Amino acid sequence: MTDSKVFEPENQLEVSLVEATVNVSHRPQFYRDILDADVFFINSLVDESHPPAPDRSRIISKGESVLFFTMDHEGKRYIPFFSSLKRIKAYIPKTVHFTKMKTRYLFDMTKGAEFFLNPGSPYGKMFLKEEIAGLLTNTLGKMNPYVYKKETEVLLRKPDVYPKAVVSALYHLFEKTPSVEKAYVAEFFDPRRDKKPHPIIAIRTTGDWAELNASITIVLGALDPRETVDIFQMTGQKPMEAFFMRKCKPFYEAE
Repeated sequence: MTDSKVFEPENQLEVSLVEATVNVSHRPQFYRDILDADVFFINSLVDESHPPAPDRSRIISKGESVLFFTMDHEGKRYIPFFSSLKRIKAYIPKTVHFTKMKTRYLFDMTKGAEFFLNPGSPYGKMFLKEEIAGLLTNTLGKMNPYVYKKETEVLLRKPDVYPKAVVSALYHLFEKTPSVEKAYVAEFFDPRRDKKPHPIIAIRTTGDWAELNASITIVLGALDPRETVDIFQMTGQKPMEAFFMRKCKPFYEAE
């Protein structure tokens, strides 16, 4: 979410947040960055007649109750949390009790809750419970592949309408992924599964395929979660690879 307010990043997390907002190919990296970043959440407003003690770190004991300030947004309840103290002041210009914690621990101790990062600031994000669960279990974006168990006739051709947005976003993602060697785009249609032809991305990589596939899924979901895009791993052993090698020019090729 953005608006015309001035937003000067206070730390590396906020740099990553801004980049992820303007560049969808950075979304997977932002998820990695925020999990291990220090964030702040509000416990309560301060009674001005009893000023708070000076800031100091402390250990939260096992079994200790922690207060969470909550907010309503569009009919839903969220826990607001912040990427810096400056973002708290932008949201509530009053003195507050707050806690600083790694995001990973914050999400883990509040399973089932939903969060709103930086309400009141030009750059922020809502985190829904399914999304948080995927982050904590490292399953966000990971999907079970569809495996053809017998020979099937499908349509595979060069795209009638070139998917510029998809190709552009994935090109920038692959630029930051050294394990990706080449990537091609074509159009795929399986009459048993599909209502219409859609893009298919064929990729040759030396890295972890499940991790790369998850990053691609996150990027494509940020573009348009309703659009179908198939992802195909080139291993040098699959008959369909011949089409890409002979008929298509790679849209990405590592230097």
